[in-house]
Amino acid sequence: MLSARVWGSGNRCALLLHGSMADSSTWWRLGPSLAERGYRVVALDLPGHGASPANPAASVESHAAAVLSSAPNKVDLAVGHSLGGVVLAAVVSQLRPGHAVYLDAPLDCRSTAVDRVEVRARFTAMKDGRTLERLVRDRPSWHQRDREVEVASARRWDVPTAVSLAADLAGRDLTPSAGAHSVMLRAEPSDFVPADHASRLEAHGFDVVSIPGGAHSLHYSHIDEVMAVLAGLGDVSGTDEPETDAPALDAR
Repeated sequence: MLSARVWGSGNRCALLLHGSMADSSTWWRLGPSLAERGYRVVALDLPGHGASPANPAASVESHAAAVLSSAPNKVDLAVGHSLGGVVLAAVVSQLRPGHAVYLDAPLDCRSTAVDRVEVRARFTAMKDGRTLERLVRDRPSWHQRDREVEVASARRWDVPTAVSLAADLAGRDLTPSAGAHSVMLRAEPSDFVPADHASRLEAHGFDVVSIPGGAHSLHYSHIDEVMAVLAGLGDVSGTDEPETDAPALDAR
């Protein structure tokens, strides 16, 4: 079972999947905001992240199996950022959420090639370089707590798990077939969902929403815009009484 963080106790369920080098603490604003709108929000730590176990033989399939074994039985809304969106795409046909929202997630990796030695060195440098000083300099629009949770989660990030998964993802297209109502919320411009990929997603039936000037971590840089998109889905602001007094429960 994967480690989980939970907010709220509404009748509907939202599942949140974080990006690479992050963990469930990345949702410190979005999770409570959804709880206030009547959701029970479950945020998982993916393998090799947060308090979940590492897997040096990680693959898309092993990540998908871990999520499916740890996710609630019924999910009304699923949100995945970056790597979390890739994993969401791998499980969405079995998870069957009412809405699947992908935050700047690179679902098409067919043009990607991976040299494990180079990737290990790059990931190690990324982990070592994730400091408050650098984030203050490079991410001036972020809230200070955004920077703090990123630094803390990077310390817990398992590089061998990430390298194995990156090698497995290379050359694959995880774009899901039509099923759940799917939304790609992307930065504009985006290094992860470039314009041609966005057009192909629209042809697959996705609603693509672009945020000019948005950063890759949209839930940090443009949280209001992200929440506006979620509220516009129709099942975020239902009739359930908000659980505003419910404390966050950390199952880790």
